[in-house]
Amino acid sequence: MNKQFVTGDLVYVPQDVLLWGATGSAKTDKPTTAVVLDELSDTLVIFVYGRRMNANKRHVYPYTQEKE
Repeated sequence: MNKQFVTGDLVYVPQDVLLWGATGSAKTDKPTTAVVLDELSDTLVIFVYGRRMNANKRHVYPYTQEKE
């Protein structure tokens, strides 16, 4: 597996992305950022909203700061 993300990377999670974890599932209600905890084959384990959640890698992007 060729890893795209590294633990500690900041990532962008768009609006309406399904997140799931031990406490249940939720969809993002607005674009947000998260921190990568682990990368699996099709899933990213991220820290978002103060919780450890999973997201499909197709819906999460490396964070790049907007240029002014």
